[in-house]
Amino acid sequence: MSSIRLLFSRAAAAAPRRAVVWCQPHRVQLASTQRLYATSIDNGMTPSQQANEHMRQGIDEMSRGNLAQALNSFSHSLALNPTADGHYNNGVCLYSLGNVDEALDHWEKALSIDPSQADAHVNAGNVYFMNKKDADSAIRHLKKAIELSPKDAEIQFNLACIYEATSQLEWAIKMYDSAARLGLEKAKTYMRNAVAKQMKKSI
Repeated sequence: MSSIRLLFSRAAAAAPRRAVVWCQPHRVQLASTQRLYATSIDNGMTPSQQANEHMRQGIDEMSRGNLAQALNSFSHSLALNPTADGHYNNGVCLYSLGNVDEALDHWEKALSIDPSQADAHVNAGNVYFMNKKDADSAIRHLKKAIELSPKDAEIQFNLACIYEATSQLEWAIKMYDSAARLGLEKAKTYMRNAVAKQMKKSI
């Protein structure tokens, strides 16, 4: 369903909480990192420090819309220190460049390193549904994301949309209601529509 939105919001390594860099058509979020080094990457740095600096440069480039340069920086970061956040941000960049399969692969790798990344579950789930037409995998990922981030109304809304699209109206209504209770206004309209569909179906 077109109402489902991708959530790109994973922090970079050793970063403060997230800051929005893009808004439409996808809400893309990456955490800004602390500026570790003011100069170009120095050979005197440890591999981990170099990886963090490449990550910071990638986030800076992506915030300016320089996707090819961002991908190059993220790839260098991964080569030096393959972290969950590195795979996550590489996936964000690849998806933005239209490489859906590679993006999904990086999000799955991020989750293999750190299964607690709710945002990676959200992105993987939404791609499984919208691009792969695999509702079961999408539902599995979004349910896990809700376990990890139970106060995120948008994730519950996305899961409700998938339930509605797969004619699981009872579950859709429950999830729309939950999203609405968390303050997502549009969920109320979708819930009313799903209730109407269910009533029509039962006649």
